[in-house]
Amino acid sequence: MAICCRKGCKENIASISYEYGVRLCYIHFNRRKELSRKRNVKKDIRCKVCGANFSETRNNKFCSNKCKGIGMRTLKDSDKTEIHNHSYWLNTEGFIKNNPLQLNSINGLEDIANIISLYRIKSRLQIPCSHFLKKKIRGNCKKNEHKLTPFIKLDLSHKYPNSKGGMNVPENIMIAPSFINKMNKDKIPENDAFEMFNGHSLSKKRKDMPHSLINSIVRNYSDDEVNALFCKIGKLPRIKNGQSRYLNADAVFNQVFIFDLLNAELIRLKERTILYCLKYICKLFRNKIIKFKGKRVTFITCYFDMIALAFFHAYLRGDPERFLSRIKRFVWVMENGKKTMLRVRALFSSLSLFRRYCKKHLSISVSDPASAKESILDIYAKFFAVKPSYISDEGYPRWIRKC
Repeated sequence: MAICCRKGCKENIASISYEYGVRLCYIHFNRRKELSRKRNVKKDIRCKVCGANFSETRNNKFCSNKCKGIGMRTLKDSDKTEIHNHSYWLNTEGFIKNNPLQLNSINGLEDIANIISLYRIKSRLQIPCSHFLKKKIRGNCKKNEHKLTPFIKLDLSHKYPNSKGGMNVPENIMIAPSFINKMNKDKIPENDAFEMFNGHSLSKKRKDMPHSLINSIVRNYSDDEVNALFCKIGKLPRIKNGQSRYLNADAVFNQVFIFDLLNAELIRLKERTILYCLKYICKLFRNKIIKFKGKRVTFITCYFDMIALAFFHAYLRGDPERFLSRIKRFVWVMENGKKTMLRVRALFSSLSLFRRYCKKHLSISVSDPASAKESILDIYAKFFAVKPSYISDEGYPRWIRKC
């Protein structure tokens, strides 16, 4: 009786069988038939991406690694792929992943598009550049030295902290100076008198996001909703690595950045009462000379930036010291007080409140104008990537002196 011709196999072969003709036992003969069947099937299979024939290879779905990379994408459209690989999308994904509610921290896909639009605004306000006053600006991280550095340091700050379950909706997010956001940390705002200062949070159940944000929304939403999301986001800006961008100090920095930023954010958040108070204070004090505590104080431009920082700090903390509510009361008295003495008293009370709040939380010295300007320069150093050299007579931060 014949023995299987395969090395190491000692199985016998029946003399009257198909196996006998090829000198294989029934085990190896069945294996050979299976491989032959797979080859015949593979002749008809084409690459799912480019349609090429790969019958001569061991691949099963794709002809090459390039086609495999394209075929394994959740979204096949290159424009959509470019969006969900963008830093705006990745930062939004980080917000949602770090939230205890995860996918339940948003009300719908529109919130994702709205947060990305806030990143657009923030990027434009930050004035990213690589050179300032003919010197290269270097970031803190050596790994990202090829990227542009934001000249103005801003963050997307949550009124109700993201890590404590605050909603990832535009109404709960404010574009604010980074150092103010870091000062507040993750403290939950507690204001029983005015709930509008407490931010937005909901007691929902956690909806896990086990994979990336794009995979989660593709699984949980229809194709039409996902397409509508990407249409609303549109094309995002991209800058080539190593691209130089020079910043001209004279052309850009003749403005009150922090005050204008607060004004724009209050308009977006529809905080009409606080916005009215801010405009009233600006109109009342701008370029005015006021005799306060035996000294003549001229309200120069940088003072309004410091007032705006106090507003930012109080608003994002939930106004626990009733700073904003007291300012509202003083403004109402200054505008509607029947007696002159009441209006004057409210004016000086508001000045005293600004002075105490800025000294306590921003460490602004108010003993004399020179020390006040020095402490304001230290505050500006936290706000700008390059510290200003001095404060001009008009009250603007300056980096170079004109001869």
